[in-house]
Amino acid sequence: MNKTSPFNFATFPSRHLRTVWYVLVFTVLFLSLPMPSSAQDSPELMKNEAFVRDVQKAIDSVYNMDYAASVRILAPWRQKYPDHPIWSFWQGLQTWWLILPDLEDKQYDKKLIYDFSQTNYQCSLVLNKDPDNLDALLLKSASDAFLARFYANRDNWLKAFQYGKTSINTVFALKDADPGFSDLGFGLGAYNFYSAWLPQQYPILKSLTWLLPKGDKSKGLHMLRSAADSSVLVKPEAIYTLGRVYLEAEQKPDSALYYFNRLTKLYPQNLYYQILYAYALFREGHLPEVLIYTQRMLPEESEISKKPFGSAILEHLFAVRAMVDYDMGDFIRTISNCQESRKYSRLSPMSKNRFNYALCGFLIGQSYEDIGNTPKAKEYYEETARLKSDSPYIERAKERLKKLREHP
Repeated sequence: MNKTSPFNFATFPSRHLRTVWYVLVFTVLFLSLPMPSSAQDSPELMKNEAFVRDVQKAIDSVYNMDYAASVRILAPWRQKYPDHPIWSFWQGLQTWWLILPDLEDKQYDKKLIYDFSQTNYQCSLVLNKDPDNLDALLLKSASDAFLARFYANRDNWLKAFQYGKTSINTVFALKDADPGFSDLGFGLGAYNFYSAWLPQQYPILKSLTWLLPKGDKSKGLHMLRSAADSSVLVKPEAIYTLGRVYLEAEQKPDSALYYFNRLTKLYPQNLYYQILYAYALFREGHLPEVLIYTQRMLPEESEISKKPFGSAILEHLFAVRAMVDYDMGDFIRTISNCQESRKYSRLSPMSKNRFNYALCGFLIGQSYEDIGNTPKAKEYYEETARLKSDSPYIERAKERLKKLREHP
């Protein structure tokens, strides 16, 4: 079947995350956002080895979906430095993980914007007084990058470009302030790779690139790999980006799967990464492996359903299994898994307007059509055709319905 992603996965392939890299690379053409004029003193905790060790443990806890553990790890530092910008950033990181596993749920949008805007404001106060403050530069670039990704996922391109501009400019300022800082590899690596790769894929951009520092794909990959091994705050993001680069840009699926699998090993409690890895396996045709991998998650179905985004995870889980079953010609199991996925769609925000609801409706129609039950196929095609979302499966259902009506 046409393997259009049911995930806004950054996704495989996704116009949203590709556009985010436009944000990071080409937004030097846009004006910077204004900064506040007052400032406050702030220590540079990233130069404290004890803090770095603790913050690495805390980051791993956040990405392993244990935010409470990260708060406990950093509690002594927060007590000692209560006004540091990292605490608003930390709150934003938690909110980010309430949004990312289910991008169709917008209930946390305002909170995310507030959290990272607070980080930006606090960092700007520090930078107005101390332009080379390592902590403020790092946290500002990271919060701006998260906001750029958020606004791109919400199709607000102007704000995505604005925040992407400030993010990449801050990365360059961070390089000037501390050329040897480990977290530089992620931002500069992504910049180097995509600023060289994107004009090759989209020649219209070549007329703009003369305004930018020249990129180098090999150098970018090297820096990203280094970031994936040694970064403090952005290691998981670097690993994730390498997976995307190797899958989409470099066309090296084995390397991509290595990095996605690495995420699942590093963060075994992060169900979002497990679903993404399963989908990547599906995209590369490892169908039995997908069923085996996702089968391990099924005994935990009742526990998963209790999590804040559990319905979305289970919706994706059964949708991936349904796509595999259909490709393997097991139409009865396809229908069964689609019905399970749709059950969880109905429990999630937007309910029947969700991507997977349309995907599974179309797959059920196709499955009935393939086993010769045309009336049931029409029933599901008709239902799917009436849905309202940006899922391509709505149009595909309309096309199949038209052909069945023309040739009953």
